[in-house]
Amino acid sequence: MPLGAAGAVGWGSVYYWEQYFLTTGSFSQRGEKVGLVGVNGAGKTTQLRIIAGLEDPDAGAVVKAKDNMRIAFLSQEFEVCASRTVREEFLAAFEEEMEVRSRLEKVQAALEGATEDMDLMGRLLDELDLLQRRSQDVDLGMVEVKIQKLMPELGFAPEDADRLVASFSGGWQMRMSLGKILLQDPDLLLLDEPTNHVDLDTIEWLESYLKTQEVPMVIISHDRAFLDQLCTKIVETEFGVSKTYKGNYSEYVLAKAIWVETQYAAWEKQQKEIEQTKELINRLGAGVNAGRASSEQKKLEKLEKEGLIEKPFQRKQLKIRFPERGQSGRTVLTIRNLEFGFGEEKLFNNANLIVERGEKIAIIGPNGCGKSTLLKLILGMEKTQGGEVLLGEHNVLPNYFEQNQAEALDLEKTVLDTVAEAAEDWKIDDIKGLLGRCNFRDDMLDRKVQFLSGGEKARLAFCKFLVTPSTLLILDEPTNHLDIPSKEMLEEAISEYTGTVITVSHDRCGEKVGLVGVNGAGKTTQLRIIAGLEDPDAGAVVKAKDNMRIAFLSQEFEVCASRTVREEFLAAFEEEMEVRSRLEKVQAALEGATEDMDLMGRLLDELELLQRRSQDVDLGMVEVKIQKLNARARVRSRGRRPLVASFSGGWQMRMSLGKILLQDPDLLLLDEPTNHVDLDTIEWLESYLKTQEVPMVIISHDRAFLDQLCTKIVETEFGVSKTYKGNYSEYVLAKAIWVETQYAAWEKQQKEIEQTKELINRLGAGVNAGRASSEQKKLEKLEKEGLIEKPFQRKQLKIRFPERGQSGRTVLTIRNLEFGFGEEKLFNNANLIVERGEKIAIIGPNGCGKSTLLKLILGMEKTQGGEVLLGEHNVLPNYFEQNQIHVHDLYQAEALDLEKTVLDTVAEAAEDWKIDDIKGLLGRCNFRDDMLDRKVQFLSGGEKARLAFCKFLVTPSTLLILDEPTNHLDIPSKEMLEEAISEYTGTVITVSHDRYFVKQIVNRVIEVKDQTIQDYQGDYNYYLERNLEARERELAREEELEEKAPKVKAKSKMSKAEKIARKKQKMQAFQQSKQKSKSLKNAKRWK
Repeated sequence: MPLGAAGAVGWGSVYYWEQYFLTTGSFSQRGEKVGLVGVNGAGKTTQLRIIAGLEDPDAGAVVKAKDNMRIAFLSQEFEVCASRTVREEFLAAFEEEMEVRSRLEKVQAALEGATEDMDLMGRLLDELDLLQRRSQDVDLGMVEVKIQKLMPELGFAPEDADRLVASFSGGWQMRMSLGKILLQDPDLLLLDEPTNHVDLDTIEWLESYLKTQEVPMVIISHDRAFLDQLCTKIVETEFGVSKTYKGNYSEYVLAKAIWVETQYAAWEKQQKEIEQTKELINRLGAGVNAGRASSEQKKLEKLEKEGLIEKPFQRKQLKIRFPERGQSGRTVLTIRNLEFGFGEEKLFNNANLIVERGEKIAIIGPNGCGKSTLLKLILGMEKTQGGEVLLGEHNVLPNYFEQNQAEALDLEKTVLDTVAEAAEDWKIDDIKGLLGRCNFRDDMLDRKVQFLSGGEKARLAFCKFLVTPSTLLILDEPTNHLDIPSKEMLEEAISEYTGTVITVSHDRCGEKVGLVGVNGAGKTTQLRIIAGLEDPDAGAVVKAKDNMRIAFLSQEFEVCASRTVREEFLAAFEEEMEVRSRLEKVQAALEGATEDMDLMGRLLDELELLQRRSQDVDLGMVEVKIQKLNARARVRSRGRRPLVASFSGGWQMRMSLGKILLQDPDLLLLDEPTNHVDLDTIEWLESYLKTQEVPMVIISHDRAFLDQLCTKIVETEFGVSKTYKGNYSEYVLAKAIWVETQYAAWEKQQKEIEQTKELINRLGAGVNAGRASSEQKKLEKLEKEGLIEKPFQRKQLKIRFPERGQSGRTVLTIRNLEFGFGEEKLFNNANLIVERGEKIAIIGPNGCGKSTLLKLILGMEKTQGGEVLLGEHNVLPNYFEQNQIHVHDLYQAEALDLEKTVLDTVAEAAEDWKIDDIKGLLGRCNFRDDMLDRKVQFLSGGEKARLAFCKFLVTPSTLLILDEPTNHLDIPSKEMLEEAISEYTGTVITVSHDRYFVKQIVNRVIEVKDQTIQDYQGDYNYYLERNLEARERELAREEELEEKAPKVKAKSKMSKAEKIARKKQKMQAFQQSKQKSKSLKNAKRWK
């Protein structure tokens, strides 16, 4: 694109330290985000400073698209004024506007005191007129509007405006610095290492925020994930030459590797031709062939002068290792009941941790939470205020690299002296060798530290760090200021280190993203497009690399029932199995070809080819991978060769997941993985997925599942996605806060608009016409450009279950129940009594007989012993079965007819309902008028589920029997159902694996276990309290969510008083947990 294009800039050569950093370069296009990469010392920051006009080039010039081009530069060390308020800090971005405002206030104050001095008043009125015109030129009236609009976009609440800048962390101060330069409406934005010194929350917010900005950007960053998320182009600077690659960082790495390989092959071919030409010239020599020799010589000289292909530069691979001194004891670190804080700010309260030999631990958390302080407490650099921090007794030798270690270097010392002074037992040649491996050339060893770049200082600090043997590495943000090759070098060194590692870092991988939204929002369609199973109507899916392996586990996962488990897993290795099959056939053919030498020769040739191919596909590792996966998936043998058909749906889901994980995917897409599986499988799935480093996108309506796994939530609404940091509960709270803040800002702006309109009407014509015209222009500009969008308020679904009177006290009696299928016994002498008004959850593993019990209650199955009796007085059951939306269901009478319309489906089931009432019910369940004549076959899974519920809702009852009612329901529909059940005065019996749902509605839990019914006369928390195994699982999850529930211990010899105190403590913890879930629910009803 030509340099004259909007937003374009070009730059010339820069001569500095006797190196050319960039000979030519340009970028353009509105909204383009260019990543500038290269090793430390390549001159990336210098380029940005020259573009910003902060330094002059030694040669060439910066060519701007226009003379008054506004270029904003956010440097690594951004500046804010700690003594200002947030509002004052943003106002500092408007220097000219503030100068006009200040002078206006002074002139207006002077006018009030000059009522008798007419000459002075005249001069002041003239100046006032001039200032008012100038205020219109600089658009003074829009200053506050811009700040009010920007603050919520940056994450600031309205009350933050009057807080001091000093009260915010570095990450929030970076947001202020970014906001100040964005308020200047730049034509080009330059960002130099914006992710240094900020936490993960801020990095992820910055990614999502910068994505929404249309201003062109040039970004220097060593954060590979950050460049992957943002950049549309990468410019690499190497030896003063820049080369441009389309795409993000991952695509650049792949493209560069291909270019280097192609370039090297072309260079090698040309060098071979040159050598052959030289040999030919030597052979021809003088005499009769002298003319031909002279001709070849001229061609060779011309080629060497003009047409030589450049050999691609292959940077020396940095290689370091951390020296070790023996092996430490098994326990490396113990933290017990740690208490610590600064003044009134408490950082640690009764914190505990044990670290064992060989563990590699990452400490993460927001800025200011105490990560670096914890490292200093471990090293004894800070003293505890309670509890103890103990290093292991045997051979624990810590080596500490602190966050700003490079800043502690002596700037007057040379590179060599800096390391030599720290290396007591090292020879000078060994030190030079170490510096050489860290890319310090011989001519740099006598250079003073003050002349090194930030990255070179960081590498030098690492060299000091590397000369100390250890058994425990403690690293505080070791990747800050390191370039990408150095980061890769560090990763390899830590991988090879056999000691223990504790590190604080904000580098990321393996993100788990939850995709939420109402049914019909297109979540599954998004996953199918990403997986390449559907084509988008517009746009494209941009992958990190061309051969990216994307695995998709759909809602209806597929397995082959007639295979064994081993055969099912082997099906994941198609190419490997093809090679194995052919190998077996060739080997069998060889045994029968002993007399046919020609055939044996051909078979031996094929055998050799197949053996090489088996090595290429790593055939020998297939069985190893399957055995390893079997152990992790806990697939237990059922007989010598267990068939897939012998396993429940939950176990078959594990097999499907295992098959796609065996393919080693780069991205895992999961669509409702918890549907149709039991609680045991869900809990296994949570713990298993947590151990996987592969990035994931998860669609689930199981809120507890999203709470456990997700690090980010993406909400899809009306085709627009909004990202929230954290799990589902954190998303609910964050969204409520955002909606409230956005609504307050919108409401305030609407009030100001109304006041401005009233002012214009009052001023009217005449002497105030000029001011009225000015206000009108401001209003028109505001309505055209600066309006704050009103947050969308989704219509709250509201349903109720119609009731017909009250049942008798006893609703259900089960006595000595016996039932099974063939030899499989489900119930043996089971007993249960259900009374009016109870809300009961039936839980247990898949296949234990939960759904069968509901059918026995309804008489859809006959008992084989004992009796199941409904109460005699007014017990009117209404049944919603698990697969009611599927036309192939066993009970066709309850299935939806795919050929019927939405309205007809409900109208046929509602004998006593008027058509308008039916339409009203469908409307409350989010079926618009234009959907009423749509056939069932064209509805999504969730819409079919809601339609089945509408059928269910038109039948009055006194007993609701629900089998997995939340399957296929989106989260708003689940919340609607929870509220309806809470308001229902009749009796409810439900089978559900949705822990969040069960916690909200039930007051009694029935567990189907060991062919009997175990009764817990209390809510789900009471069930956990009484059931030790289930409680331990739940507490483990709550600890990961930092809900601080006390751990369960095995029975021990405690006094009666201690037992009573422990029980009270447990019950209090569960009441707090229950109260928290209620507060989350209330947060969703923000207005």
